[in-house]
Amino acid sequence: MERLLIALALQAIFVIVGGAAESGDVEALLKVKNHFISQGQTEAVLNNLSTWNGTVCSGAGPNTTRSSWNGVLCYNGSVSGLSLQWGLQGTLPSEISELGALTEIQLNQNNLTGPLPESWSTLRYMVVLDLSQNHLTGTLPESWSNFTMLQQFWLYQNNLTGTLPRSWASLNQLNSLGFSNNNLTGTLPESWSNLTSLNRLNLGQNRLTGTIPGSWASMNLGYGVFSENRLTGTLPSNWSNMKGAWQLAFNNNNLTGTLPASWSGFTSLYGLNLSHNNLEGTLPASWSKMNSWACGLPVLSQNPYIPPDTYVPGGGGLDGLDLSANKLTGTLPSNWSTLAFMSHLYLEDNRLTGTIPDSWSNMQSLEKYNVSGNTLRGTIPSTGRKAKNAKPASFCYEPIVPSVDTETLLKIKAHFVSQGQSESVLDNLSTWNGTFGCRPGISTSWKGVTCVGNMAEWISIQWGLQGTLPSEVSNLSGLRGIMLQQNNLTGPLPESWSKVVGLDWIDLSNNQLTGTLPSNWSALGEMFIINLENNRFTGTIPVSWSVKMIGITQLNLSGNNMTGTVPQSWQNFQHLNITGTNITGVAKSA
Repeated sequence: MERLLIALALQAIFVIVGGAAESGDVEALLKVKNHFISQGQTEAVLNNLSTWNGTVCSGAGPNTTRSSWNGVLCYNGSVSGLSLQWGLQGTLPSEISELGALTEIQLNQNNLTGPLPESWSTLRYMVVLDLSQNHLTGTLPESWSNFTMLQQFWLYQNNLTGTLPRSWASLNQLNSLGFSNNNLTGTLPESWSNLTSLNRLNLGQNRLTGTIPGSWASMNLGYGVFSENRLTGTLPSNWSNMKGAWQLAFNNNNLTGTLPASWSGFTSLYGLNLSHNNLEGTLPASWSKMNSWACGLPVLSQNPYIPPDTYVPGGGGLDGLDLSANKLTGTLPSNWSTLAFMSHLYLEDNRLTGTIPDSWSNMQSLEKYNVSGNTLRGTIPSTGRKAKNAKPASFCYEPIVPSVDTETLLKIKAHFVSQGQSESVLDNLSTWNGTFGCRPGISTSWKGVTCVGNMAEWISIQWGLQGTLPSEVSNLSGLRGIMLQQNNLTGPLPESWSKVVGLDWIDLSNNQLTGTLPSNWSALGEMFIINLENNRFTGTIPVSWSVKMIGITQLNLSGNNMTGTVPQSWQNFQHLNITGTNITGVAKSA
């Protein structure tokens, strides 16, 4: 759904701005090219920049397509996006501001330095901005409050300083914001309570001070991370008004006061981390109510614009709770035994007394809990682990098996390693070890993979992979998207991928893939976008695709050696790109 909203936003924007002049875009991009070249680049970067010549978006229709200029996206004849993850060096070009129709900039995972350009504030149609994982410095420009259409904003893992601008309260379309791992200071702006569309917010690992604004309860946060800062004060009781919150982390701050009994109203909460603070008082018996997630709660799927520090739960109730290293007192509430979905519970290093309630043996999902460093006595009751396959009556579906995708991902890793890879690719694949998955407050360290629960949901790798596509992908039953564009992959499209019926986004563009389009991929009935441009595919468009892929909104086959005609049912398919192929006309009914 989120990807659909972004796509609709882009279409609406280009109705407003129309197509920018081709000559103006070319001139601006050549300035950007010269800017980067003047600062010294690797041979690989220079090779990519060498494609920036000639016309850039000539003939681009009303759908997002990749230009022959590597990393450039076009829409309606205009440059709509830049996606450059090549290891760029130097500063951010101010000349990018001359591309007035830009809606997305993705310059993440480079070696960029210097400040955020004030001049970019003129890019008022910006929807996606990702500058994460660089070495950027300086402060957050007040003038960027002009990005009033911005939905996705990522600056994490840089060296940014200064405060969070109060004026950014005008960014009222923001859905996701990630600024973790910087050196930001100052307080959480009260004015940001106006960001009522904000669902994912990560401000962890900065130097933020002050209290948690009670006014932020008006937000609709689902995922909020404020860990490893210098926040003080108490936990606002009214935050329980955020009924859609599913993960919150305030660990490693200087918070004081008690645990609000009102937070029992967080009935959608999946993970809560309040460890390593100075919290006092008792464990609220009312928190036993945090177990009432309803089946069918909308799950906000991840997409290529969302980095792997986000986490979306799979359903149920409170799964992970960490209250360790505080000053909590009193006894363990016996009625917490109703938290049937709890799998991880950490209460160590507090001042708790009494015994562990026998009723806690009813926590059928509990895998790990730690109560050491307290003054507890008695015996530890057996937990639901002795009946690990038991399913609480309130489960909507079977719990995720922790290791379900680990074995498959390791087979995919072995597949690529066996076909010979560069040292940089092997370095990235070396992170694929141990047990795959995310738990509350923990993101996967497997590069290029994001997850929901302990299932792989997205694979996004643009590392220069070599070899064929792994058939083992067919065993990743929870996979929603696979993005292997801009690699050196060869061989055919695996027919076995048709088994991953939940796939809704495939991007294999700019490789050297061959063969025909598998007709059985028509089983991918939830498909939303397929991008196969600039490969070496032959054959025709399978008629079965046009019959069964009823939800598809974009199909890009440009730059291949395909023939035949467009199936009749797709004669009005406005976002079918067959530029540079030998596909013609509209097919007659079969």
